[in-house]
Amino acid sequence: MILKEKQKMDRNRNIDLLKGIAILMIMICHASQVIPGINVSIVRLCGLGQLGCQMFFVASGYLMCHSADKKKGIFKSDFKKKFLGERGKSVGILLPWYFSILIYYCLTTLIITRQIQIPFLTNTNRNAIFVNLLFLNGLVSFANNNVVLGGWYIGTLVIMWLVFPLLYHLQEHNKKIHIILIGGCITSMYLLGRWKGFEAVGNNTFFYFSAISQLPCLACGMEIYFRRKREIVEKSILTNMMIIVIYGIMTMILFFSNQPFAFCFVPLAISIAWGALLEIGLDYPFHIKYTMLERGIDGICWMGRNSLYLYLTHVYAVYYIQWILYKKFSEYLSSTVLFAVLLPVCIGVAIGFSFIFSKVVSKCRKVWSSLIIVFCKYFLEK
Repeated sequence: MILKEKQKMDRNRNIDLLKGIAILMIMICHASQVIPGINVSIVRLCGLGQLGCQMFFVASGYLMCHSADKKKGIFKSDFKKKFLGERGKSVGILLPWYFSILIYYCLTTLIITRQIQIPFLTNTNRNAIFVNLLFLNGLVSFANNNVVLGGWYIGTLVIMWLVFPLLYHLQEHNKKIHIILIGGCITSMYLLGRWKGFEAVGNNTFFYFSAISQLPCLACGMEIYFRRKREIVEKSILTNMMIIVIYGIMTMILFFSNQPFAFCFVPLAISIAWGALLEIGLDYPFHIKYTMLERGIDGICWMGRNSLYLYLTHVYAVYYIQWILYKKFSEYLSSTVLFAVLLPVCIGVAIGFSFIFSKVVSKCRKVWSSLIIVFCKYFLEK
């Protein structure tokens, strides 16, 4: 029993570690977009950091299946308490999004009012904000990624949450449904490219950010869970390492090809590589004997556990604060050197922001969840 608990803890820790690495990649990618004049090769290399988002979708597919299996008996007894309690918690998880919209709106309004020259300002259009408040930005191009910078991920994730019960049901009864889903999504992206022009489905476009493009990532995570659940022969570490290398190289070729149509296939390619890395993490607990390195790994795991808060707040540091510091010190250091100096500073500030943000949301979440549960019970009894 103790061994099983220890293995479970190690698996969760390894997932947190991968998510921590992914959020670090994303922060580095965004930080490299701020300072003009950075060495082109460094910017291109840092640009690969955006592929960390696909890790979150793969992990979500695996973890949502795990969670769904644990809660299968939720309707069998004590419906009100269990079902409404779970829904209340789920709604509470979305609180960070509302706080983010409010903070970005206030910050942008303040910057505009004081006429401070900072790029990367967010959209304060009321229609765009309303769409984001309804979590519909994953379906609306003009509000997709500009009310909360990086908010496309939340919009797409919410769509995945909505379609997950259907996908889970289908996956339970059809072992090959993930192949049909992946094939359908990639075919749809390709046909969209033929119809609207492949520039419309290229990197950082609305269609690239959409659920159509990113659902194969979720499918990869779900496939890993169901394959392991059905006790189909697990891949060896050597097989997974080969998959990581092959699909990692394929991803880089597609990513750096400068061909918009290549991004129809990038999410799937990198998701297969991330999935293989996830499987290694699930099978082989990761330990380091050296205290300092272990503390560093623990720090990255903390970032993984708090990746949502980091994702929503890191832009304050890597965009706004880095821009202010760049304007102040650009005459003393070259852009590349300044980027190297400011990057760890901005990441540290982002971690501080996310820590405060998580504490505030944690306090509000308890009140929010309680109100939702009381509200639902009242109308259910009516």
